[in-house]
Amino acid sequence: MKASDGRRLFSSIRLGAMISSSIRTIASARLAPLFVIPLAVVSAGCATPPEIDFDLSDACFQDVASALSDDAMEGRGIGTAGLRKAANYLNRAYAGLELEPVRSDGVFASYRQRFSAVTGVQAGSDNRLSFIGPEDTEATPIRDAAFKTEFRPFGFSSSGAFAGEMVFAGYGITATALDYNDYAGLDVRGKVVLAMRYEPGEKDPDSIFDGKRPSRYSDLRYKALKAREAGAAALIFTSPPGDGDSDGDRLPRMVRSGPLSDAGIPVLQIKRSLAKALLASTGQDFAALHAAIETDVKPHSQPLAGLHAKGRVDVMKRRTDLENIVGIIPGRGSLADEAIVVGAHFDHLGYGGSGSLNPDVDQIHNGADDNASGVAAMICGVANIQSRLQQSNLARRALVMVAFGGEESGLLGSAWYVDNAVIPIEQTTAMVNLDMVGRMRDRKLSAMGTDSSSGWRPILDPLATLHEIDVSAGGDGYGPSDHMSFYGKGVPVTHFFTGSHSEYHTAKDDFHLLNTEGGAKITRFLADVLDQLLHEPVRLAYTASENSSTMAGDARGFGAYLGTIPDYSEMMNREGGVLLSGVRETGPAGLAGITGGDRIISMAGTEIHNLHDMTFVLRDHRPGEVIEIQYLRDEQPHTVLVTLGKRGQHAKPKKGANPHGIEQSSDPHAID
Repeated sequence: MKASDGRRLFSSIRLGAMISSSIRTIASARLAPLFVIPLAVVSAGCATPPEIDFDLSDACFQDVASALSDDAMEGRGIGTAGLRKAANYLNRAYAGLELEPVRSDGVFASYRQRFSAVTGVQAGSDNRLSFIGPEDTEATPIRDAAFKTEFRPFGFSSSGAFAGEMVFAGYGITATALDYNDYAGLDVRGKVVLAMRYEPGEKDPDSIFDGKRPSRYSDLRYKALKAREAGAAALIFTSPPGDGDSDGDRLPRMVRSGPLSDAGIPVLQIKRSLAKALLASTGQDFAALHAAIETDVKPHSQPLAGLHAKGRVDVMKRRTDLENIVGIIPGRGSLADEAIVVGAHFDHLGYGGSGSLNPDVDQIHNGADDNASGVAAMICGVANIQSRLQQSNLARRALVMVAFGGEESGLLGSAWYVDNAVIPIEQTTAMVNLDMVGRMRDRKLSAMGTDSSSGWRPILDPLATLHEIDVSAGGDGYGPSDHMSFYGKGVPVTHFFTGSHSEYHTAKDDFHLLNTEGGAKITRFLADVLDQLLHEPVRLAYTASENSSTMAGDARGFGAYLGTIPDYSEMMNREGGVLLSGVRETGPAGLAGITGGDRIISMAGTEIHNLHDMTFVLRDHRPGEVIEIQYLRDEQPHTVLVTLGKRGQHAKPKKGANPHGIEQSSDPHAID
């Protein structure tokens, strides 16, 4: 290594010296219990040290992004050796930056925060359900429901037996703020609750809920929580009486929902034909009950006299060992007990699978932009600011740098971290997330989530001017990336993002397509943002969202999809149509000639102002329907007829595809 390489990382001799000098006892009062590994494991990782030029942001960004997006990393997919290689690489890079490990006592040290998360679910061998009617006995039930064809548990259901009297709880909604409570005056303790999915006034623009999009009160997990809090033994969902919704009575696929825990009670769904028969056995007309609720917008909950249910749910959860890579720059003085978190997920899709836009292609998805670019900007930004902090005696907050695992499978790493933060989450005053920052165009950068605090714009705007970056800021703290986990815990957040593109979630997202100069510019901007957050005397004030939630709501749908990828740099726009960054080549939009760069302004006669409008139209149409779509290309209007597809039909890999790891989640960023 040449002397002129400066801090070019790094020889094993330097690392050994660094470890012996820099491992210090971390105040146990500030740290949650974490897994540790021997020092020897950290040191052994330097047999083939990576080269990272921490002194030059341009070179640093290129070094890290190219290393993480190399084929040797196998797309950093869950279950691949490449993901472990990436974690080892980051562990060594953190050591080269001389960050505090998450635990050290002179013998053991680690930057790894290990955890186990549910990455898949499947039905066990013992799922059963039967009903005993008013005129029946235990020996002669009204009927045994057939598993898979008449009932099915949800993937988030708890396993176990249940039995009890049945009650009808309308939509199963408790919305105190709206003065609507399906459980008011209804004793459900130890009983089995029958409730409808969705919410009153689904398509009524004057609905007290929303009417244009599903509210958080319709979320299935939220309803299960309220049933459990009310003391229910189990919760059985059914679809409301149909209005031409031919697909609305389909039983749900058993998929993982939520990263770490189940509902706490058995949760199932039965066919509405079965629900209709059950209610009829007690003298109730399902359609009439539903109509009364819709007309009055008031609960019509009631006991179902003499009707009992008993059964067992058997859900087998597949758990996977994952890890976050966490390093700390300790605070100083009066602000030392508080922390700023900067994070970026380091996992990707591995060899593709259902999360890929080309799910039948068994090929390494390197994820250079998603999210080797974010990790590179994070590491290099922290390297930039660390040199400043070493020369300063000013009071400052601690800086916690986290490379999250499992983001592509449902924000698994960040969900774990906020519940096991190395500095208590209540003392975390802000979080900056970097996800897809490698494709800067025209010096534009989206800073999403800045409505989470009124303090963001006074920090970002002057620094954006200084760095000659056109920052578009706004939006609440919810969104399909790791910052959402923090916002849900009351932490002000922002998410830096340079926009989606046609290579997103494909095998073509490679390093050579990155704008490394733009990535380096974002690195320097990030360092200044972190510097100000660390030293700001007053912590940012948290602003709760009035419009969104971590729970997306339960929407009645027909499965119609277009196969489009919105340009999320414009996701905060309230009007102007939906700009596309790409399309699925074999999806309905692509086959009709729509491409990335087009702006959809009308669908099926409905003006499209934003993503919500687009979603509503898709909700209201079935697969196979032909609709007219109007779009702008180069400001010129075009009109095409598009045959809508069926959601999910494009995501069936060919036999033998993706043998390398665990099935990835569906694409959280695309709107189909």
